[in-house]
Amino acid sequence: MSSVGIGEFHIDTPKLALPATATVTENDIITSSVMSFTGPYRVSHVNPLADLYSSTLDHIECELEAIE
Repeated sequence: MSSVGIGEFHIDTPKLALPATATVTENDIITSSVMSFTGPYRVSHVNPLADLYSSTLDHIECELEAIE
């Protein structure tokens, strides 16, 4: 949370979900062609997530930073 004096607001970073078979590391560059999110992004954090009912890798969540 961040505060601007009149209240609190939540700043969220763009995220990307990839299949468990993907290979991605921090500082990789990912290019988006999705409307309103077009352009290159740097992977700032990689979070592998396990399946809820087993210990197998379900998918990979990446936090992104826009590159201007």
